[in-house]
Amino acid sequence: MSIFWKIYSMAYDILLELAPYQEMIRDVGAGIPAVDKLQVLDAGCGTGNLLQFLEKKIPGATLVGIDLSPEMLQLARTKISGQTSLIQADLNKALPFHDAAFGLITSTNVLYFVKEPRYTLQEYQRLLNPGGLLILTTLKPGFAPLKIISEHMKKVGFFRTLRFVMPLIWVGLCNIYSLNNKNFHYFNKPELESLIKAAGFLTVSIKETYAGQDWLVVADKSPK
Repeated sequence: MSIFWKIYSMAYDILLELAPYQEMIRDVGAGIPAVDKLQVLDAGCGTGNLLQFLEKKIPGATLVGIDLSPEMLQLARTKISGQTSLIQADLNKALPFHDAAFGLITSTNVLYFVKEPRYTLQEYQRLLNPGGLLILTTLKPGFAPLKIISEHMKKVGFFRTLRFVMPLIWVGLCNIYSLNNKNFHYFNKPELESLIKAAGFLTVSIKETYAGQDWLVVADKSPK
């Protein structure tokens, strides 16, 4: 799996050029509460795209990003400020933070590839303080990269998409691999809602994002 992420990291940031990806990042940001001195964990931060957005969205927050891939983290360090912490950590294991350490956890397109999604969600629940918020996205069953490219093309035009063709093919091949990997998890809406509630979260909102290819989940922890 480490080889997969090393290869994926080479072209991952081409996604930043895609209008549906940008909209997904904004959708995640729209659910963030206006709270002073918010402690935020971006779990599976990748190359730091969301962290870079969060530094501007919530400038007073304390941001921490974790990822297993050293290649992804290396790229993230080139984008974010020195005030944001980056830590190499495995989402399949107990995370290196004390209980109730964060008021917000974000996790974009991560849940589908962890070994035990319920365990990872329970770790997120443990790390959130009472009343804390989880905002995540995860790929839907039948995820279709071509629909994302098509949606992007509708917004910016055919010729402005051409220059991204080769990197997008590279990213697309990585996604095709993930779709055919039996170790990855793709949940329909009822399955995902049930899974998140089983991990101890209360109110769960689920809607589509990323040109209809992702689920966007907002869930909260009991305030008690």
